Amino acid sequence: MCIATEKDWDDITFGVDNEVDMYAVSFVKDAEAMVIRGDLGAELLVEEVPSLQEEIIRLCCSMGKAVIVATNMLENMIVHPTRTFSMTNITSLSFVSLDISGDNYLSWVQDIKLHLGSKKLIDTIKAENKSTAEKNFTSIIFLRHHMHEDLKSEYLEVKDPFILWENLKDRFDHQKLVYLPAAENDWANLRLQDFKSVRAYSSALFKISSRLIMCGEKVTEKRKIDKTLSTFHPNNINLAEMYRKHKFTKFGDLLSTLLVAEQNHELVIKNHQSRPTGSAPLPEINNMSFQQNIRGKGYRGG
Repeated sequence: MCIATEKDWDDITFGVDNEVDMYAVSFVKDAEAMVIRGDLGAELLVEEVPSLQEEIIRLCCSMGKAVIVATNMLENMIVHPTRTFSMTNITSLSFVSLDISGDNYLSWVQDIKLHLGSKKLIDTIKAENKSTAEKNFTSIIFLRHHMHEDLKSEYLEVKDPFILWENLKDRFDHQKLVYLPAAENDWANLRLQDFKSVRAYSSALFKISSRLIMCGEKVTEKRKIDKTLSTFHPNNINLAEMYRKHKFTKFGDLLSTLLVAEQNHELVIKNHQSRPTGSAPLPEINNMSFQQNIRGKGYRGG
């Protein structure tokens, strides 16, 4: 069945009359030499198309293969032969590329998994990979796009995303052994009493937790709760025991309670500074409200 339309034949006739050397169509039976931006846009985020298109072209050229980009001419290309700033912006990386040293390998792995998972391409880096050729091609292009240029050159001949994934794992997975002892040491020395605020403490806790998780360690809700309650200042040991009686199962609930308590404590200090000893007492209703807040959620008096 002929795919040429009536307009196509008119264009062909025009080309013959004007001695055109070659014709090309957007969709062909053999896709080995065609980069079809429309198809890429259907499979990827629109902003990823230009950067991956460039990577495909670079790969084809390095292998000595002819390549054609099927696209429409943008209006600004008529007067701007090179990309404008706005066009360059959309070719930026989704996240930091894997460094030649592999120092950022552990975080890079997490970023790659999240992206491939969101695009339903995660199976392409699994041993039981049964993905289509199109998905494998899309996956390895994305992997290479987020690798250091020297790494791209070293693994230029690897065309299977799973093999590339395993090669990088064999090369850099030892980073877990390097970073785990340091992360465990930081966790062991983490104490709530050493921080000026609950927020600063929680920020440090989450950062250390992330490093432990990247190294393959499990950081459960109970582990975070126990770490926090066991590192109160000795002067507040009774307060820590009171919080234990709440039997928190989520660290977020404990964190919210501590933040509220900290805020109330700061208000007490501010009120004391603005109303020094000897000032007129607070109205009874305000005093009762404050007493209820300072006791915290779920507190029952004896």
